[in-house]
Amino acid sequence: MQIPVGSDLYAELPRPYRDVRWLSVYCETSSERLRPVIPAPLEPPHSERGVALFEVFIALYGDTPYGPYTEAGVIVPCRYGDVAGQTYAPFLYLDKVGPIVGGRELMGFPKKDGDVRFEQDGERVRGSVVRGAARLEFEGRPSAAAKLGFEPLPSGPRLIVREFPRADGPGYVLREVLRKDADPSAVVRLVRPMDCTLRVTGSPDDPLDVLQPFEIRGGRYRELDMALRYATVLAADYRGPAR
Repeated sequence: MQIPVGSDLYAELPRPYRDVRWLSVYCETSSERLRPVIPAPLEPPHSERGVALFEVFIALYGDTPYGPYTEAGVIVPCRYGDVAGQTYAPFLYLDKVGPIVGGRELMGFPKKDGDVRFEQDGERVRGSVVRGAARLEFEGRPSAAAKLGFEPLPSGPRLIVREFPRADGPGYVLREVLRKDADPSAVVRLVRPMDCTLRVTGSPDDPLDVLQPFEIRGGRYRELDMALRYATVLAADYRGPAR
């Protein structure tokens, strides 16, 4: 599904991504605060404590088929039926058209345009996202005391609800549930715990603040090479309730 035919906007899979630099800030919030950002038929995970860990990230992709670009977003835990331990990305912001369209058309990722900045000064990392009135502001610093006292969210599997809107009126002509596994060939060259700060401002179009209040539990910086691969269709032609 590429438009226009014969003038492709994005590359076929798998797509190699080299020189990836990724800053993660791990936060804890009430499990109920996840519910508004997780579309049916996905659900928030069960939690005996009533809290959930989520990730806010910013990444610089240094070498890709699109050239270098930057992405930031939010990753939350979720489940599908009896399958738990998976994640969903309700907010994703990129600064290049090709990967936005490729991610939306092919995989159904809710990617949007934004002014995304990734800055690195030695081991210190700063980043920001601006989209209208919505803001994300990151900073990560290495520290001898910085460590993760918990299990971070996995890189996969990631669940996606892929939707095709009707052309003749409201509603959807097709909805699918996809599972996107982590790349088994990924090579992680560096992992460094970080002390992080994070500021979040939402807007009506980008309600990032729906997960507030939250507590920052820790941060992590990684450098890696990976590839983007095809997903698995878990439910084809899902026609359940619209979100």
